[in-house]
Amino acid sequence: AYIMYTSGSTGTPKAVMIQHRSICALVNNNIYAEITPADVIAQVSNFSFDAYTFECWGALTTGAQLSILQKSTLLDVREFAAALKNEKITALFCTTAIFNQHVRDFPAVFEGLRTVLYGGEDIDHSGSYDLAASPSSPRHLQHVYGPTETTTFATFYAVPADAERSSSMPIGRPIANTEVFVLDRFGGL
Repeated sequence: AYIMYTSGSTGTPKAVMIQHRSICALVNNNIYAEITPADVIAQVSNFSFDAYTFECWGALTTGAQLSILQKSTLLDVREFAAALKNEKITALFCTTAIFNQHVRDFPAVFEGLRTVLYGGEDIDHSGSYDLAASPSSPRHLQHVYGPTETTTFATFYAVPADAERSSSMPIGRPIANTEVFVLDRFGGL
């Protein structure tokens, strides 16, 4: 379907080939987002970022609407919150850094959304715990994990309202049609 360049944790760029079936596994019957034709997905990722695959193909393969938001809108929390309401956004993905900053600066930013996915960095997760406990929390607040090689997300963790707070967030369980292996530092199971 496409080739994306990534450096991952090595710092050395490499090409990753993503197959059509991997996109289908990400967006169809995936058990973590349940996108339907009634949804409006916010497209806030640059098309060269792997999260764009979820945004674009999630809308195209389900008949949902894709609402393209400008980067300047995403970076201004009040403008972003207004755009989410005005465009009637129901689902979105954002990086953990943007997610935490917006929840900290304007806690009601995601009010009214059905699905909020965030991930990509391992930083302070207090914002997700605060949002999950809020009465205006999205119905599906998901911490997602996966390198580019896994076609955006490989695992998801539904953040519960009564989650025990810690400095880390579980990566959760595999999305549909995906297996996950936890290896030790020697590459063994």
